Amino acid sequence: MSNDDHNPIYGDPFQALLDHFEAADIRYSSNREERRVWFSMNSGGVLQNCSFKFDKTGDVLQICIQYPVLATEKFRPLAMEFLTRANYGLVLGSFDFDNSDGEAKFRVSYLMTDGRLEGETIRRLFSTAMGTANRYFGPYMKVLFAGETPTDAIFLAELDQHAEAVEDSPKNAPVQPKTSKRPRRKNGKAKSSKGVSRDPSDESAQSTHQSAGKTHEPTSSTPPPIPSASCPDNATSEDDSDGETRKVV
Repeated sequence: MSNDDHNPIYGDPFQALLDHFEAADIRYSSNREERRVWFSMNSGGVLQNCSFKFDKTGDVLQICIQYPVLATEKFRPLAMEFLTRANYGLVLGSFDFDNSDGEAKFRVSYLMTDGRLEGETIRRLFSTAMGTANRYFGPYMKVLFAGETPTDAIFLAELDQHAEAVEDSPKNAPVQPKTSKRPRRKNGKAKSSKGVSRDPSDESAQSTHQSAGKTHEPTSSTPPPIPSASCPDNATSEDDSDGETRKVV
């Protein structure tokens, strides 16, 4: 479609763009030969420069939001790093940077396959472009004027996205109780083995045997010594094999 052609069914997309701004009561400037419309809008306390332009074929509409600040030569490497990091992960649109004068802008394009341009499409594309530009403008200014690093500034700009990712993380899912595969005795106490902490009662039993002058160390193949009949009444003997306390009768 050339600049002078009109779709006989849907009309001229450029005229549809002008009609949309008229209905929205937006003051604008236009150039029909260049098929371009531009205006300034106060968004979040920042005067953003907005432009709408069709390409030479008339099938692609480009919407650009230009930042009102030019990066000085000293900070242009940081500005480029910030905008490159911002572009990573963007689903729709991208940031452009002119290294010759430090101009930065966000751009989104729309391909009209049938030459039709509706008001809802214009509104949705413009809302996406302005919303993305506003999201990164504050952190971008921190990089240029407040000494913020591009990495930290991007993290600040995408803080809400990080919070959503944490909430949706599998780590926040209910933890299922793990079933122990370690064999257990009838009394519910696990067998002690090398590398596994022993039951406190086992340590107490071993201490009791040593204090009684018994150097015998019971093992899994050697049963614990049987208390002698000379033990006084109410004496107790510690069984090191299972940690239980038995009363001697």
